[in-house]
Amino acid sequence: MKDSNQEVQDRITLIFSAFLELGSVGKVIRSLRDRALTVPRRDRFGDVVWRVPTASMLTGMLKNPAYAGAAPGPVTPGMRMVRLSRGAGR
Repeated sequence: MKDSNQEVQDRITLIFSAFLELGSVGKVIRSLRDRALTVPRRDRFGDVVWRVPTASMLTGMLKNPAYAGAAPGPVTPGMRMVRLSRGAGR
């Protein structure tokens, strides 16, 4: 289910788009930090808070099936699956 806040939706879409374009979580973090962009998170009360992106935060988002609808474009059978691991891209 998408968040009702358009800014949250746009930022999550940006994260997925950047990952598809740049190919690594580290590059996405650098891109976001270079533009002073934060990442939306929910606190324990369910309120949206904006945090500085971390590798574990973005990896969790990219691997979480709840965000599947946030990925730009449809997921098709021929798409290559990207495995996210600690050692990837180093």
